[in-house]
Amino acid sequence: MLIATNQMNISPEAMLPPPLPIGPETSEWYGSNRASNDLKQQWIEEGYSVLRGAYPVEKIKVYNEIVAQVRRDFDTGEDEFGYGDRIGQLHQRHPELLELAATPAILDFLRWALNDDPVVFGSLNFERGTEQEAHIDAIFFWPEPSYSIAGCWVALEDISVEAGPLFYVPQSHKWPFYLSEHVAEFETELAEKRKQLAANGASSEVLQEFASEMGHAWTRRFLAIEKKDAERAPALVSEGR
Repeated sequence: MLIATNQMNISPEAMLPPPLPIGPETSEWYGSNRASNDLKQQWIEEGYSVLRGAYPVEKIKVYNEIVAQVRRDFDTGEDEFGYGDRIGQLHQRHPELLELAATPAILDFLRWALNDDPVVFGSLNFERGTEQEAHIDAIFFWPEPSYSIAGCWVALEDISVEAGPLFYVPQSHKWPFYLSEHVAEFETELAEKRKQLAANGASSEVLQEFASEMGHAWTRRFLAIEKKDAERAPALVSEGR
């Protein structure tokens, strides 16, 4: 499909918003020795990096013992299998848990990736997966500059693919980044509601409900891009030993 203008015909793909930068993208940043070249390359090309062996086994053991004691002392919404819900901001009650965040290997990498000294924004401890589909959280997190936030996931135990682990779509940081106005363009009813709320205002409850609707629409756009990307990409299946 082509969109007619008074100057030229423009395809919808040409009107897509640009991706966000993965970093400051300066020569100094690319050439920095704060992180190893393989980690930098993975971050720039794939949108994530894997830091293996960043924590000694004993430190992980102590961390797990603290979290386990908290789960014994408080109701964390255990399911029929005995697994509790996620716990937020536990480091505020137990500051010693911040030792994982303060590990030199993590700090050095984040200083390079963020081009600044990192600080802990929040923490979540999971005992079971949330079973969420692929999604983005940009509707809840919007830092300036856009690359000045990163999620750090630490495996506190061995995890299999069958357990439903955290997953990330490689190179999805290179996809178009939709703002709310871009998302609304694809859904007439949502676009009209957005205009009305902007013009007339609303209660916090209505705004929260709209934010949820927008989040679901955002995810639909995300999944549409993922599906298109998967359809044109070759598949590689390997068996690990």
